[in-house]
Amino acid sequence: MSIRGQELGPAAVDRSKLEALLLQDAGRAYEDREAGLGAELLVELERAVLLTVLDRHWRQHLYEIDCLQDAIRVLAPGRADGVRSAVVRLQHPQTPMRFVLFPMLHLGSADFYREVATRLRGCQLVVAEGIRGRSTAALALTRAYRLLRRSQRLGLVVQELDLGGLGVPVIGPDMSAAEFGQRWRQLAVVPRMLVWCLVPLFAGGIALLGSRRFLARELGSLDDLPAREERVPAGFEDMERLIVDDRDKLLLDALASIHEQRCHEPIEVAVVYGAEHMRAVVHDLSARFGYRPVSADWLNVFRF
Repeated sequence: MSIRGQELGPAAVDRSKLEALLLQDAGRAYEDREAGLGAELLVELERAVLLTVLDRHWRQHLYEIDCLQDAIRVLAPGRADGVRSAVVRLQHPQTPMRFVLFPMLHLGSADFYREVATRLRGCQLVVAEGIRGRSTAALALTRAYRLLRRSQRLGLVVQELDLGGLGVPVIGPDMSAAEFGQRWRQLAVVPRMLVWCLVPLFAGGIALLGSRRFLARELGSLDDLPAREERVPAGFEDMERLIVDDRDKLLLDALASIHEQRCHEPIEVAVVYGAEHMRAVVHDLSARFGYRPVSADWLNVFRF
């Protein structure tokens, strides 16, 4: 190549100049190859390479979709006897560490949370959801759960996990209360007011008149994997980004760090987050690091 070492010194690097030099050298290399093989043969080779690459990526895409569908069927609200959550184990084919995904509902039976806690004690590290500190905004969003737990008709409890008593190291990569509160105040006023006003009404209606079967229908099925624009009401996109996407990024950064530091250890790392966050976890660990579902089993969140 015609790029000289002194041209790429730290003080002399210019992005546009570097791009121009690389393109110039690539063009010359292409012309030399065309002269040696002939234009017609080179076109055929280009077509073959392009089709091979497209085919490989397409097959990888289909495989990841299958993995995603299998792993994201984390809830089964349409079952005749209740709602279930799938504990999914992901592992890279060449490393011993496993991520164990616990897709959580924040309202369920006490037996469900006891079973989750029992399984967490068998892991060597727990990555857990939870705004760090007391947040008025987070309390507003979770008010529905706290109201529903008072319903004798439902007989359910709010997520109860004594993470500090597990005897297992726990990492909490979620936002701090101060950060979440600051971001919340930056949202449009109308969506925030609707959350404050409508969440108690909705929860109160279910508590007074609803049943576990009705609550299961309200949860919706994750089997269909609806597009974002289908599941986020207009005007609530920024709130969705704050509650889901931005917190997903913090979680994925933490999982990436654990993978890089400990993937060669024979350990199980539990990921205890809401079911909505598991889409991003499965996709990211699959696409970035090659993790694949190796096993799964069901836990009963609550029965009808």
